[in-house]
Amino acid sequence: MVTLQDLPWWTFAVAAGWCSYQGFRGIIEQRLAHTGERGVAKDWRPWERWVVLYIHDFAFRFLCTAAGFVALYLVVSFKDNMWNGAGPSAPEAALLISLSLIALIGVGGQLHYAILLGKVPR
Repeated sequence: MVTLQDLPWWTFAVAAGWCSYQGFRGIIEQRLAHTGERGVAKDWRPWERWVVLYIHDFAFRFLCTAAGFVALYLVVSFKDNMWNGAGPSAPEAALLISLSLIALIGVGGQLHYAILLGKVPR
């Protein structure tokens, strides 16, 4: 089984960097979504915009992307233990498929849409 100590340091750096990127992407999407017709911001004070929109969206997207990396780690660590000659059982296969999907849409930056909309986005 792969443990966190077995992972190279750069995997944590890549995960933290990508999670931060997704968080900042959320800030920019919020800024663009809450801008008036001519590119002028609506009647929000700057601190209100940060507290209500930006900090929340950054944290939510950061955590959703981090959850994708955790699911990816679990897929890698579980796959070696599940195939012991006879193949995985049905519950093990279902767990591996579910974790793979969470990893794919989490690392891809779409998990927050799936949570918010209740479905995979178009």
